[in-house]
Amino acid sequence: MKGIREDTTSGNDRRALMDREDFRDAVKEAKRLKAVIIVTRLDRLSRNSEKFWQFLRQEKLRIVSLVPDETEDVAAQRRAVTRGQQVRERIARGTVEVLARRKQKGVVLG
Repeated sequence: MKGIREDTTSGNDRRALMDREDFRDAVKEAKRLKAVIIVTRLDRLSRNSEKFWQFLRQEKLRIVSLVPDETEDVAAQRRAVTRGQQVRERIARGTVEVLARRKQKGVVLG
């Protein structure tokens, strides 16, 4: 279908949303058609709440999640993206801790 785009880039990706080619194409098409972008879950799109809200304000775009309670209202959207950001931060902390313990045990990290 012409209106379907698939972006498999992680929401944890440090790049700006519009740097993701498939997503950028979807945004352009949604604007042209005055359509809504549908995502599986908001945190799959972005795990950085500040960047996400900045993007939505800038692009004046409506994004809907397939998870019903994520798109009830702006507060629900904010909670969903914030949860994703918290997961990203927890994973990053865990990785740093594990690497520090391994280094302390003499494991050569490369």
